[in-house]
Amino acid sequence: MLIHDSTFSAIEDGNLVWNQGHSRSVDAARVAREAGVERLVLTHISNRYSDPELLATEASEIFMNVIAARDLMSLVITS
Repeated sequence: MLIHDSTFSAIEDGNLVWNQGHSRSVDAARVAREAGVERLVLTHISNRYSDPELLATEASEIFMNVIAARDLMSLVITS
């Protein structure tokens, strides 16, 4: 499992995002794909997005198993 910053949507300018020290949904998905993980959890999503699932949907076009984290969310991890 990879838990990755996804502050911004794919539509944001990549240079602006990286200059602020954050990443986009698609950036997180690419890292997950390259790392060969089974699940991607997007976190630190900007409150400018009323529905965090938008970012999960964007990321799922690159990496299939994506979850948008929410405050106080819990996940069961099995081996």
